[in-house]
Amino acid sequence: MKPPIFPWHSLKMRITLLTLVILVLGMVTVSLWTAHLLRQDMQALLVQQPGSNAIHLPTAQAVALINAWEQRMWSAVALLTLLITACTWWMLRHQLAPLVRTAATLSDWPLHSQLPAALPVTSNDEIGQLMAGFNQVLKTLQQRKQTLRESEERYRTLTEWTPEALAVHRNDTLLYANPAAIRLFGAASAQELLGQSVLRLIHPDDRQMAIEHDRYCTEHGVTAIHQQRFLRLDGSVFDAEFSAILIQYDGQPAVQTAVHDITERKRAEQALQASLRDKEALLNEVHHRVKNNLQVISSLLRLEAGRSRQPDTPSVLQEMQGRIRSMALLHETLYRSGSFASVDLAHYLKQLATQAFRAQTHGSVQLQLALDAVQVSMDMATPCGLLVNELISNALKHAFPDARQGIVRIGLKPEAQMPAGKPSWRVEVSDNGVGLPADFELRRGQTLGLQLASDLARQLGSVLDIEANPDAATGARFSVQFIPDSSTGQTSVRHPNADLILHQQDSGR
Repeated sequence: MKPPIFPWHSLKMRITLLTLVILVLGMVTVSLWTAHLLRQDMQALLVQQPGSNAIHLPTAQAVALINAWEQRMWSAVALLTLLITACTWWMLRHQLAPLVRTAATLSDWPLHSQLPAALPVTSNDEIGQLMAGFNQVLKTLQQRKQTLRESEERYRTLTEWTPEALAVHRNDTLLYANPAAIRLFGAASAQELLGQSVLRLIHPDDRQMAIEHDRYCTEHGVTAIHQQRFLRLDGSVFDAEFSAILIQYDGQPAVQTAVHDITERKRAEQALQASLRDKEALLNEVHHRVKNNLQVISSLLRLEAGRSRQPDTPSVLQEMQGRIRSMALLHETLYRSGSFASVDLAHYLKQLATQAFRAQTHGSVQLQLALDAVQVSMDMATPCGLLVNELISNALKHAFPDARQGIVRIGLKPEAQMPAGKPSWRVEVSDNGVGLPADFELRRGQTLGLQLASDLARQLGSVLDIEANPDAATGARFSVQFIPDSSTGQTSVRHPNADLILHQQDSGR
């Protein structure tokens, strides 16, 4: 809004106008009074010299008259000055009275906890505007004080009723403890804790760590959750998690600590660990016994193969031994690794292929391994091991007739992402032998080994792919693509013995 040209409500304008009015009135009064006195003196002189048209005064009498007029003038000026001073003092006192009341209110404010009442606004001048602004400041302060009071009340309610133990300390001195902290440390009241050393409530072995955490909180404002041992007032020890944050308490920095008792959780974890150790020991024993029983069955089959006079029986029993040996090797791998959730498939297939070659070849065929490590469950490792065993037996039996030399390659590598977004892997057994016969498809369903291999591939959620070996002039390749069922199967790591060439020299081993 545009201010008026003549702001009559202005205090400066009022004082100026009042001063001008008083001066004008004073000057008019002095002039009139002087004229009146002069006329009286002239009339007195005319009375003393009647009939004369001219006044002839001696010099001394004229000077006396002028002096008298001058004294009267000074008296009038003094009176006028006194009048102006009195009027100005009265006006300033009237106008500045609100400022005096404001100053008195501000001086008494620190002596009272409550905010002062609003000041009356009696005018619309600068002082009135100042009073209105002061009242607005008081209103804002009252609103903020009310908001602060409500916030403090909510915080007090939260700290008093929370089940979490909260304590505030400064310079190793406990300043505040909520009821949960009082109960946690075994105190009857807060007075037993307040003023005590914080280190007195911490286990001696953990006090240095507590000092470092306190220093870190002072420097950075907050600490992460840590575990340490505390002491109750009766000396008993309990495990707890705690975190600290830097706050303002009574106008000074202090550290607020939240303590959570985890004694029962620690006991439950210890009981769970003990139970887990018992179960692991039991599983170790089960796998060990299963492996031993399978080895006994394999030994019985080997003895029966040596006693049989039928020409086909030893080869059949030998194939049965290989299958049993692959299952026994899986249990032995689980027993030695100590982990029953997953199996390193590359390590397992390496051992399986090595043992199968030692049992079935006469040194003319080499084994080549190219295996990437992947973790799978036991349910997937079992059919995968049996599948590789069948394919190795099939290659050694049919791919290299008449002691022909060659190479059997076992591969395990990751493939592209499946449509579902999961990583897939491919296990394959290939050779550079004589290749597939012309009537292979007709004879495929008549052999137990390939029937079993196809069934094992379906158990892996896939199909058995059979084709000519693309990496050699002759030979065949058998492969199965599958998705690992272990969450750790998404990481592919090259096995340390990925490209191992194994020369077999002793079939008796």
